[in-house]
Amino acid sequence: MRKVFVLSVMMLLCWGCGVSLIRFEDGPFEKRINNIIRVFWHEGTKYSFAVQEGTEVKTVTIQEVQEKIEGSNHLWRPNVKIIRDVPADKKMWAHARGVIKNNLGTKSRSYRYLEIHIHSAKDIKGASWETQWGGKPRQHESGQTHVIE
Repeated sequence: MRKVFVLSVMMLLCWGCGVSLIRFEDGPFEKRINNIIRVFWHEGTKYSFAVQEGTEVKTVTIQEVQEKIEGSNHLWRPNVKIIRDVPADKKMWAHARGVIKNNLGTKSRSYRYLEIHIHSAKDIKGASWETQWGGKPRQHESGQTHVIE
């Protein structure tokens, strides 16, 4: 019985050391998205950008941009700024900041701030959205955002 107990403790210690070795450090990150030719607003704080890279157009999606309300443990607020400051002959761009989260060795980005630099309000186009919630059966809802100028 004692051997089983000692062996169990040793396995837990080794497992704990292994998990700590595969975890990544939390840390801030910044991301600049250049050469934006279209801005799509899905819903809330979820945006996608059509980005020109040579002859290709790629999509970059930023979702759930929220910052923690100071003095609160569980309250978050949207943190997106849209700035009309790009000359007509230049490409639009965006700047995002956030933190990298740990989850047993899996890195994920959590966006805290997004600044989108556009020519005019006409540059923002509506996009589709989809939401799922609940247990079994899961509830599903989808739709299309329409931007009102």
